[in-house]
Amino acid sequence: MDFRRVRLADFQEMDSHFIDTLLHVMSENFQPVRSQRRPAKGQTIQVKVGSVSVPIYRSENNGLPRFFVAFYHNGQRIRRSFSDLEDAKKEARKAAQKIMAGFSHANDLSNSEREVYLNAKSCLEKAGLALLPAVQEYAQCHEMLGGGSLLGAIRDYVERNKGVRTGVMMEEAIRSETRVL
Repeated sequence: MDFRRVRLADFQEMDSHFIDTLLHVMSENFQPVRSQRRPAKGQTIQVKVGSVSVPIYRSENNGLPRFFVAFYHNGQRIRRSFSDLEDAKKEARKAAQKIMAGFSHANDLSNSEREVYLNAKSCLEKAGLALLPAVQEYAQCHEMLGGGSLLGAIRDYVERNKGVRTGVMMEEAIRSETRVL
């Protein structure tokens, strides 16, 4: 008999002892698939260190509580399992401290660097500009000038174009020039 194509009617025709044996073998060899869904909201504990928060999820396995610490480190998701809540909290605290240590070097500015940053930001705010776009545009101009001075290029442009009016039609420019003569 091909068990891939068994119908209910085929089971009804089989010996009940055979069916009992088949069900027993199946129950011993096959475990039901457990849902990997997230525990309810009330079952999540947050361990916070500074501005970093690491969650601990609670679930049950065969009636016993399990605690999962989940976090990202170097772009990879880390998930550790514990049977004791205190052990999970310790691990979550360690993970949060490692994450904080990884972020802290990115925010380290010396006093002089911080002063330069704040002054640059203040100058740009007065002109209505944001820091990053201004720096990006300056870098492009610097590159286009082959490393030359942007201020020098602008002064040269202004000097060469004195008296040139942009946005004026040719006829209007000729009329205004002939009136002057």
